[in-house]
Amino acid sequence: MLKDLVNPTNFNLLVGKLGDVLTKALDQPLGYAINWGRIWSLWPVHLETACCSVEFGAASGPRYDVERFGIIEAFGSLRQCDLVVVQGTVTRKMAPRLRMVYDQMPDPKYVIAMDPLDGSSNIDVNVSVGTIFSIYRRVSLSGPGTIEDFMQHGTEQVAAGYIIYGSSCMLVYTTGRGVNGFTLDPSIGEFCLSNPDIKTPQDGSMYSLNEGNYLHFPDGVKKYIKYCQEEDLATNRPYSSRYIGSGVADIHRNLLKGGVYIYPTTTKSPKGKLRLLYECNPLAFIIEQAGGKATDGKMRIMEKSMKELHQRTPLFIGSTQMVEKAMEFIVKHETVAT
Repeated sequence: MLKDLVNPTNFNLLVGKLGDVLTKALDQPLGYAINWGRIWSLWPVHLETACCSVEFGAASGPRYDVERFGIIEAFGSLRQCDLVVVQGTVTRKMAPRLRMVYDQMPDPKYVIAMDPLDGSSNIDVNVSVGTIFSIYRRVSLSGPGTIEDFMQHGTEQVAAGYIIYGSSCMLVYTTGRGVNGFTLDPSIGEFCLSNPDIKTPQDGSMYSLNEGNYLHFPDGVKKYIKYCQEEDLATNRPYSSRYIGSGVADIHRNLLKGGVYIYPTTTKSPKGKLRLLYECNPLAFIIEQAGGKATDGKMRIMEKSMKELHQRTPLFIGSTQMVEKAMEFIVKHETVAT
């Protein structure tokens, strides 16, 4: 199924929908085209990299390369690679197999941060995976783009979204005016509006985290897990534990049905494991626009300062009341510990 969904034709449709996102974000009509190159490693290993060029331009005018329209792309890959296209120059780190081809175009106006494949370890067992993206206005005024263009608070995002590849292929995105979901109809080759103006429940009965790491969790997280497992009719406990292992899939389910997703610090990952720029910030933007909440256990995710491209952070995200209850345990037991 994933192999069929992420083929050149359907990827073209995904890029087309991204063009719609940009149209709303920038208030300009956009055309789009994609030239698909060779997929390096598709199935059944890992869908890791592809070589392609993407174009955006005026809908009724000439086609333009992504750079000419004003976009720099940064991809955080499965192996913490980064790829930055600055005026046509590709910078690669730890990613010899990853390359994108663009013409040289001056003065890009926007930047895109992207996690191309969230949940990659689940591909060969046919479990849902996803793609996450985030769009910012660049802060440098002219000339080649810089890394500093990405070092912005999540509150500065103009658009964000994710694509989930599962029993159906779905795009969920926001431009700061609510959240909408589109489902791919393969029979007509179009994404159809299936979930307009998504609002996440304020409370829920599901919690999602990798309980196999329980011994390595902070005390506050351990206490919250026990709280979720206790019997209490007034609060409809115990809650159900639901953990897929693909962040996009878990958060998508909780977005629609209500719940909390937690990826805390551990003794092995004291700064957290998820990346702030291209995982947590875009997901936080979506969840907040749907009426939920996203924090690192203490402060709002989108207000955290960026210090490096692959900066990590803990994440508590989902229904507002569940996130706030988890934060209570974090603060209380951190205070006791100190």
